[in-house]
Amino acid sequence: MISRETKNKATKMMILASFLFLTGTWFTRYLSDDYLAWPTLLFCLAIFFVSGSIYVSAFLAILDDRKDFIKIVKEDLKHIYKKTKIHKKS
Repeated sequence: MISRETKNKATKMMILASFLFLTGTWFTRYLSDDYLAWPTLLFCLAIFFVSGSIYVSAFLAILDDRKDFIKIVKEDLKHIYKKTKIHKKS
């Protein structure tokens, strides 16, 4: 399970990254005249890098939240196993 806070944060980050990516695509398409080609290309590469970094950080936030959840479940299962083991011995 993913917490609601992490889900909301990841959703906002994905929306921001998508907006940046689409903005970079628009700049690449409409501002790539001869005299603006290199500055536009460098700007768009920077925007694509930033949007990709935001995508990765949102994905890692979700994985980190899942890892904590899996750790809690494992601890609960160990505790339940110990209780049933003690109960079976009695």
